[in-house]
Amino acid sequence: MRDTEQNSVYDGTVSDSKEESILKALELCDPSLQQETLLPLSRPDIATGRTLLTFFVWLTVHALLCGILFCLCQVLCGTDWIGWVLVAFLTVILLSIKAENILCSAILLYQKHAPETVRRSCLFTPSCSEYMLLAVKKYGVFKGFFKGMHRLFRCHWPNGGEDYP
Repeated sequence: MRDTEQNSVYDGTVSDSKEESILKALELCDPSLQQETLLPLSRPDIATGRTLLTFFVWLTVHALLCGILFCLCQVLCGTDWIGWVLVAFLTVILLSIKAENILCSAILLYQKHAPETVRRSCLFTPSCSEYMLLAVKKYGVFKGFFKGMHRLFRCHWPNGGEDYP
């Protein structure tokens, strides 16, 4: 790089104060630090109380069904292992029915209640939580979840940019 090109990139980052120079250099490297360029943070319109109540109702129903099933197996068969197998089978069935709703609700609750500093720290477009929602809707619960987790593990410097599932 020629001297004139290099100077034009760093113009305005040098100051008499060491702290001001560091802040100006950080703003140059990370545009999210520039307050005037920040767009309003979108928060999903989700009823937190209703969502949590629904989750706990499903959890309670599942626990009751598992308890009843386990007791019936002990009384009728006299063994514990059949009860445990049936409880595991019931858990898998209920999770397969509601897994997408539970995962998407958890992500939306995070988007609504996470602090703005945490939400804005994502280096990708769309954000990691939006990516996870898109991946779950596109690929299904299991593959979408693993794609979203892979994206979360990549969300650090020097990675970033536009990345869609």
